[in-house]
Amino acid sequence: MLTLRELGRMLAQYDVEQVCELLDLDSEDLIQRFLDVLEERQDFVRKELDADDEDDEFDNDRDD
Repeated sequence: MLTLRELGRMLAQYDVEQVCELLDLDSEDLIQRFLDVLEERQDFVRKELDADDEDDEFDNDRDD
């Protein structure tokens, strides 16, 4: 039987989407678990989300 550490090393070989699927995690679970990381990086995350929103608006304008 694998130890928890060995199991973790094996899971680390998968991409994030596969790991989340195997562990039955969704984005809400990740955000709740990593609120401390979000707090540390909130300025960067806000800028990235704002940039994505601006890109979406530009794409929508181009479709018209």
